[in-house]
Amino acid sequence: MFATLAPTVDTAVHRAAGRTVRPVTICYESGHRQVCAAPAHRLRRDQGGVVAVETSADTGFVLYAGTACHPTLAVGSGRGRTEFAAPICAATILIEDAAPRADRIPLRVR
Repeated sequence: MFATLAPTVDTAVHRAAGRTVRPVTICYESGHRQVCAAPAHRLRRDQGGVVAVETSADTGFVLYAGTACHPTLAVGSGRGRTEFAAPICAATILIEDAAPRADRIPLRVR
């Protein structure tokens, strides 16, 4: 039940804080596009790897070296549209509201 309510509560918190929740689009190698609000807790894992992420200026993503998504495993981050040279495992990407690490970790993309 809590998993169902989490996106609704999160959106309400952002609206109450005076911020507009902008959608984030995740593009998969299968061609599937997932649209979600930030922060996205779960990306689809049945569509192959992630080949592109489209976020707004106030939302970003962090790419981790493993599925644990621990801050010490962060290997890159970004904002806006980013395309990856090779598909990335969806479990290693976190979409974050105002991605605090997005300006600190350079990410090499094609």
